[in-house]
Amino acid sequence: MKIERLWLIFSLLLITGAMGQERLTLDQAIELAMEHNYAIRVARTESQISRNNFHPGNAGMLPELAATASTTHSVSNSKQTYVTGNVIDRTNAVSDAKNLALNFNWTLFDGLAMFANLNKLREFRDMGELEARRAVETTLNEVISAYYDILRQKQIQQSLEEAVTISEQRMRISEAKHAMGSESRFDLLNARVDLNQDRSRLMNQEISLNNARTSLNELLGRAGDLHFEVVDTISFSRRLTLPDLREGLLQHNTDLLWARKNHRAAEFDVAAACAPMLPRLGVNVGYTIARSESQSGLMHSNKSHGYNYGVNASYTLFDGFSIHRNRQNARVMERSQALRVLELQNQLEAELTRLFQHYQANMALIDIERENVQVARENVAISMEKYRLGSISALQMRDIQVKYLDAESRLISAQYSAKIHEIQLLKLSGELVRLEEKS
Repeated sequence: MKIERLWLIFSLLLITGAMGQERLTLDQAIELAMEHNYAIRVARTESQISRNNFHPGNAGMLPELAATASTTHSVSNSKQTYVTGNVIDRTNAVSDAKNLALNFNWTLFDGLAMFANLNKLREFRDMGELEARRAVETTLNEVISAYYDILRQKQIQQSLEEAVTISEQRMRISEAKHAMGSESRFDLLNARVDLNQDRSRLMNQEISLNNARTSLNELLGRAGDLHFEVVDTISFSRRLTLPDLREGLLQHNTDLLWARKNHRAAEFDVAAACAPMLPRLGVNVGYTIARSESQSGLMHSNKSHGYNYGVNASYTLFDGFSIHRNRQNARVMERSQALRVLELQNQLEAELTRLFQHYQANMALIDIERENVQVARENVAISMEKYRLGSISALQMRDIQVKYLDAESRLISAQYSAKIHEIQLLKLSGELVRLEEKS
């Protein structure tokens, strides 16, 4: 009877806990993740660095203006003897010198390297934004998967609750038959063992369900012990086709877009490596104010101010073939990045095909397993009546019940697997974030 009381307490806790839980939809979970998930927040923060770096000044296109100021104070002892025979001996002579200068330098032409660098910085900016998008994609994938994992665990729990109900019904029939002498105590004890086993599985399943909730709360940046309920349906997008998914992959896949941006940056490296083959041209302007005072020497004070300007040009005639070598290496890296893009595209298309095949197989399995569940459920109802009438044994009844549980388990697994593959297909085709942006 202790087991009966423990089961009653457990059932009351389940009912009481469910009454006070919030109902969380998938859209609400995604919204919370977009706002509070730490990985997304970190990625968005770090992408600001690449946006800050995209600036003409960082590419060397803007002039430089520098101001310098200095002051010097010195004390010296000097003895000066002139050809006339005069001798000037000074002790602790103080000298002061002050200088102020403004210098303006601007490189007007550097072989077009500054334009290549600016374009490269633009690609890096876009790559930084793609990194943030990749973090969003990964998090959305994890959030949606965790959400449907909760639903899967909940469906397993409901299946086990149904198993407990069937076992309780079988237990009552067994007790009645044992009281009438038509069933042995052995069968009665087996019925109780099976009932306790089903109850134990249900209690362990509650732990799995709570762990799944904790995992989703972590992704949403919330307290792990926050309880909630999820929507009890899994919807599928049966409009997924391989040609559409492949087209989306080629146009919107984040990893492929990132690789293409990296290739473009390598192309601009080639342009920058060719820049030293051309001359450099720049201008400079300066203004200086100087003042000095000295208690020794011929001049006791000196003041000057004025400006200067000029044009500078340079051209490298020979540098030991360094420019040629750097240009060749840049072109090799550009070809290597182009091959990496093709390699990645081939890998992604193969992965897309594999996932789509799994997706189609699971969608077909869902229809089969739904029919199996309906047949098994009807078989359980018929068998329970037969067991009550004594037409089948307790062992046969348990076997039919187990087959029903297995059919439900396969259906739940097929639904969850199909949904996970659907999410991965949308992620590969670049639609996961695009759907969120549209909503």
